[in-house]
Order: sequence, then C-alpha cells, then structure tokens
Amino acid sequence: MDEQPVRSVETDALRIAYVEHGPTNGWPVILSPGWQFDEETFARSAVAFENPDFVDVVIHCYRWVFGLEAGDPALQPLEDQLALKPTVKVPTVTIDGSTDPLKPGGTAEHARMFVGLHEHRVVDAGHNLPQQAPQAFADAIIKVRDWFLLERHTDDGLRRR
Repeated sequence: MDEQPVRSVETDALRIAYVEHGPTNGWPVILSPGWQFDEETFARSAVAFENPDFVDVVIHCYRWVFGLEAGDPALQPLEDQLALKPTVKVPTVTIDGSTDPLKPGGTAEHARMFVGLHEHRVVDAGHNLPQQAPQAFADAIIKVRDWFLLERHTDDGLRRR
C-alpha cells in the first residue's frame, strides 16, 4: 500500500481523520492507520459496509464514545458500575497499538486498576490488534491462559502486586 495523506471529515459533532485505501473503483475506505491489508482482507471487511444500518451504528458509536449521545438504556446499570472504576482482579494482559488513533498515548496509566497479575504491552499496530498484530494478540491470550493454569495448580493462588 502506498503512503496516503491523512485526511479528515469534520461535522458539528466530531472530526474523523482517515487514510483512503481500497479498490480504485469504489468508495474510499477508512481503516486503522498503518494497517497493511490485502484485497482479500479488504473484501472480507467490506461486507460489513453493506449492512443498511452500518453508517448509523458507526456514527452512533463514535458519538457515544465522545459523550455526545446516550447509550443503550438497558446497559446503563453496567455503565453505572463501570463509572465507579472497580479494580480488575483477574489476570490480565492489556495491549496498546503504538499508532492507535483512538487512544493517543496508550492506556499504561490504567495499570493501577489491575490488582491481579497484569502485564501491559505496546505493539506496532493501530486499533485493530487481532488483525494487525495477530501473534502479539495470541501471545497475550496464551499468557493469561498460563496464569490461570498456574492459579489452578498453586495452593495459595496467584501472587498479588
């Protein structure tokens, strides 16, 4: 993929930066910066664009993330619990993509929220870690699995920080 200029679309609610890529005979596609995807991967992803509510769902999601729109009322009790910022007690690996435009600077400052075993990793990827960095993503899953196996075979449980 040739290096494309970053462009943006600005509305009354938000500004979206993007890089155009995709087949030359169609609409430009907004995907995670730096993601070197092939035509087959694009074709599998593009199926989602055909859903009649795709644009409405995506715009609502971003508006909700930025606090500009209410979420699903059925999920509000969970949102209220999460707003209290409870600690995470289960073994966890957190991963940041070094070029993730949705979390500039990453999430390392959240480490204090993890009171069980925790590892924070930064990988060379954007926001779509399972596709952009599949080995790093799989390694994180295996690490957590190993911690759970260790816990099951340890009489006194896992060491806490």
